[in-house]
Amino acid sequence: MSDTEVPSLDIGWPSGGFFRGVTRVAVHTHPPKDNGPHIKEVVRRLIQEASKVIAIVMDMLTDIHILQDLMDAACRRSVPVYIVLDDQAVPHFLDMCSRLQIGSQHLRFIRARSLQGVGFSMSFGKLPGSLFSKYMLVDGDKVAFGSYSFSWSASRMDRNMITVMTGQVVDAFDRDFRELYAISEKLDLYKEFHVSPPAANVTATIRSKLEPKRPPLPATTSRFQVSLGDSRNVEIQVPAHKYYNPKYSLLFGGSALPARSLHDILRVRCPQRPQDVKQSISGEKERLYLEVAEKK
Repeated sequence: MSDTEVPSLDIGWPSGGFFRGVTRVAVHTHPPKDNGPHIKEVVRRLIQEASKVIAIVMDMLTDIHILQDLMDAACRRSVPVYIVLDDQAVPHFLDMCSRLQIGSQHLRFIRARSLQGVGFSMSFGKLPGSLFSKYMLVDGDKVAFGSYSFSWSASRMDRNMITVMTGQVVDAFDRDFRELYAISEKLDLYKEFHVSPPAANVTATIRSKLEPKRPPLPATTSRFQVSLGDSRNVEIQVPAHKYYNPKYSLLFGGSALPARSLHDILRVRCPQRPQDVKQSISGEKERLYLEVAEKK
């Protein structure tokens, strides 16, 4: 058994074990036939519409437009992108990526690895082989495979063909990619591009430091409400609103009062303390008793 730990698909992978649907096939060629789309545009559209995962096994990945689409999917839409390249194609891949001015935000959802062929053992050593598989898995339910390499010359100068398939047949490519990814060698893109890996929750921390803290809003009440928290320790009073009307003088009797609030009027006309209320009630009882006695 190997002591090397099997790499995990740590940035996300669609769950398997379910029926992927009826297999459907579409064939595209270069040059296009029957007014069909360009072979490169078919691949770019699949990348631009991806929402769950993109997994690529390729012998050469140097097309600048396809690389830009992969970076946008990883950076802007947070789509996990896994790439397994032929070992001899890695320098060309890194050279084209360096022209895109890649930063840590682009690499967060990208994992790249390299792989050789099976090779052939001989008495003087082992002849290395190459990786000639060419396919791309999208969202776990679509696959594009064929002779087309993701390079400028393959889309402009060479004759190529790709087949786009959906349905249950994708499961075979899913298993094959997992196997190739497990036996491949890690390609540290942060180290290659001299970029520091992003720290966890760095976005939330920076945002909290930049945004000024808003002062807490004071507890306000309408003229029909009082705050329950304030009513425990503070005497509840009628809010003093500035809309005095002369009709209140008719209600409470007397001549027109100067422009004051309803709170001031109630304070003058109505008793506020409990002892004042008791004295008022007892005086009213005595007055009624005297009136009844005089009538008798």
